[in-house]
Amino acid sequence: RRQNAGESDRPRLMDRPAIESLIGDPSKHFKKFLPRERKKIEKVPNQKNIFFVGRIVPEKGVDKFIKLANLFKDHPEFRFFCVGEIATKGDKFKYYKGLISFIKKEKLKNIEFWDWVSPFKVHLVYPMADVVVVPSRFEDPFPIVPLEAMVGCGVVIVSAKGGMREYLIDEKNAIVIEDYKNFEYIAKERLLELFKEPKKMEKLKKNALNTIKKEFTWEKVVAKLEEVYENLF
Repeated sequence: RRQNAGESDRPRLMDRPAIESLIGDPSKHFKKFLPRERKKIEKVPNQKNIFFVGRIVPEKGVDKFIKLANLFKDHPEFRFFCVGEIATKGDKFKYYKGLISFIKKEKLKNIEFWDWVSPFKVHLVYPMADVVVVPSRFEDPFPIVPLEAMVGCGVVIVSAKGGMREYLIDEKNAIVIEDYKNFEYIAKERLLELFKEPKKMEKLKKNALNTIKKEFTWEKVVAKLEEVYENLF
């Protein structure tokens, strides 16, 4: 069976390409692989590419992402991409079918599902995105997608859930939405604002990358882990 992005048995971060491999010029990775996907992204001038990366399951809030796409029906320059594993049975498959039913009901033409991207290549997706949206509804203690997106894309919009609140600061290195009930409506407003203010987007990208360099390179992570062990004895 083909392994897809976001699978429950996906490689841990240490088994995937290191975050710092994208630091510097992430576009060089983008140019090497995924030519079919790249062609789709590049074919429309001035297209705004909004990505979700992760498993297509309720706790990841994919329904919020789909509803966000629905709010952009009158903005054809915005395209939405869901990159992640689609379950083939059980409640998770029912959830996916519900998403498809909503898309068909609303006649959405601005969203695509990419379930074929390997976990070993998912980091190559981020440079294709203008913004990565992380609409998680559960308290994930340490999600990896925001960290990868901060390097490969630079601009992230997230829900104020779990460990993300520990390193993401609204308007500084990310857009953080506290009101989850109205997540998609607020996200729409913030997206439109961002694309009207390119300097603000550049500031977010710069601060996001600085956060990674300061806190989340392997050198920093190892140093913090050593400090924890030293304090135990």
